[in-house]
Amino acid sequence: MFFWGILYFFVLFFLVKISISDCVSRTVKHFDLSCLTVLLLLSWIYQPNYQILTTSLVLLGIGFVLHCFGVLGAGDTKLIVVLTLGVSPEMMPIMLYGTAFFGGCLVLVFLAYGLVVGMSKVRDKGLPFAVPICMSGSLAIFFSYLSWFDLHS
Repeated sequence: MFFWGILYFFVLFFLVKISISDCVSRTVKHFDLSCLTVLLLLSWIYQPNYQILTTSLVLLGIGFVLHCFGVLGAGDTKLIVVLTLGVSPEMMPIMLYGTAFFGGCLVLVFLAYGLVVGMSKVRDKGLPFAVPICMSGSLAIFFSYLSWFDLHS
C-alpha cells in the first residue's frame, strides 16, 4: 500500500506541474505527459487496466475531432487519454463529468474576468483547460485506487 501512496503522490505532482504550466504558458509539455504515462502504467503491475484501452482510443478520436474544430487543444486531448490509463472503467464517468463540471466553473470565472478586463484578453489567450482535466483526473484515479485495492474498508 505504501507503493501506491508514493505512486499517487508523484502522479499528483505531475498533475499540479501540468496545471501550472497550462496556466502560465497554455501548453502541456510532452515530458510531463511521458512521466505521467510511465507512472500510471506502473499501477498496472498489480492491477492491469486493459479494458480501458477501448475508451482511451475513443476519447483520442473525439479529442482529435474537437482539436480540428478548435474546441480543445491537442495537449488537453493527450492529457485526457493519458489519465484514462489510471482510471478504472467504473470511475470514467467521474472523470468525464468532473471535467465538464470543473470546466464549466473555469468558464464562468474567465467570463467574469473577461467582463472586468475585456473579453479580447480572454479570447486571445484561451482557457487553461488542463486544470479541470487534472482536477477530475486526480479524483478519478484516487477513487480507482480505492476500488482496486479495497482501501476504503
